[in-house]
Amino acid sequence: VDVNVHPAKAEVRFADPDKVFQVAYRAVHTVISDPALVPAIAGLEAGAFGPWRLGGAEASADSAQFPQHALYSQAGPDAAAAAGRDGPPAALAAGALPPLRVVGQVQQTYIVAEGPDGLYLVDQHAAHERVLFERFLAERQAGQSQSQALLAPITVGLGASRCLSLQRHQARLRELGFEAEPFGNDVALLRAVPAILADRPASLERAFIEVLDAVAAADADRWLEHSLVRLVCHSAVRAGETLDYAQMREILRALEATKSPRTCPHGRPTMLYLSSNMVAREFRRR
Repeated sequence: VDVNVHPAKAEVRFADPDKVFQVAYRAVHTVISDPALVPAIAGLEAGAFGPWRLGGAEASADSAQFPQHALYSQAGPDAAAAAGRDGPPAALAAGALPPLRVVGQVQQTYIVAEGPDGLYLVDQHAAHERVLFERFLAERQAGQSQSQALLAPITVGLGASRCLSLQRHQARLRELGFEAEPFGNDVALLRAVPAILADRPASLERAFIEVLDAVAAADADRWLEHSLVRLVCHSAVRAGETLDYAQMREILRALEATKSPRTCPHGRPTMLYLSSNMVAREFRRR
């Protein structure tokens, strides 16, 4: 480590920065890619959400007329069990997803859907990532073309170390659908991109750089999985995008056909489930 690159010692320089990056990247990515680490939804702390309270005599009258709902009194780790709420349906627990009907979109991020057994709140980005991930692997196995030529090649600034990585890993990048070549000392010329990325022109450069880094950092036997995770992240619809009914329906239909609809390739959950019985109990219909 060279500690003399900055007069105030605010920066240091590693003798082999690429190796340091690869070790750190591999360690972090291994953790966040583990599907077993999908977090369970814990109960709320008691009092985290409570009814609006009045003061004095108004409070007593209000309390007598409208008794406090169990939703407020049972918030905690054992809230679901105490309320007798249902877990996910057997099909969902087994990995399958029932047919879903689109209800709408919330916060331009979540698709609200109705199933035969309750409501589903689907993360549109995470769900689309899962769809694209499995679709890419299926097309690759079938030998279908996954690359689309650009109308005009674009230049991408890489730096010296990434240019060397490009020369080493051109064949693997080509398998992913990227056609690129060094163009000078620190620049690459990008001629084609994966077909799933073609509709995201604003993401091309960033996606190419991140996929190149993932290919360079990944183990020889897992490079495809690691790099594909980065690729589909840039290719999927984003949180904050308004989707029409047809787009939401297409995402749900495709998600139903995947092998692992409950998690995205990063390991995050794609959906939340509220059973019909739970909703009915909360509205005191049962």
